Amino acid sequence: MKIAFAACGLLLVLAGCATQNVAGISSYQLVSAERVTGAIVEPPIGEPAGTIVIKRDPGILGAALSSTLLVNGKPVARVKPGEYLQFRAALGEHLFGVSWSDNLGAAATSSTRELAVEVRAGQTYYLRMFPQPGSGVVIERSSR
Repeated sequence: MKIAFAACGLLLVLAGCATQNVAGISSYQLVSAERVTGAIVEPPIGEPAGTIVIKRDPGILGAALSSTLLVNGKPVARVKPGEYLQFRAALGEHLFGVSWSDNLGAAATSSTRELAVEVRAGQTYYLRMFPQPGSGVVIERSSR
């Protein structure tokens, strides 16, 4: 009986560590400058653009997985859980991706997931990066 209660307690703790998308960016921290690895090319001020907000879910689940944000195939930043980037993007289709690794030495696994977004003038696009058991870190569109 004690083992069953302990197992239930462990499951509740693990569920509490799961990640989830939090609306807006007030619960997130901006990616620190030392982990911005490449230039984000923004259109000139006054030129039509859209806004991109990319967030990595907070939480312990998947925290050991490294994740690098890619914009149009180029590495831009290493993003940790609970962090975000926000920038202006030129109109047209852009490819956003996340390259991840589990850093397990000789048994390391890595992969890249990508998502195309058609950026329109004045629109804000939210993208969410999060760990998915068995799939590493994934990226998808979000409404918030």
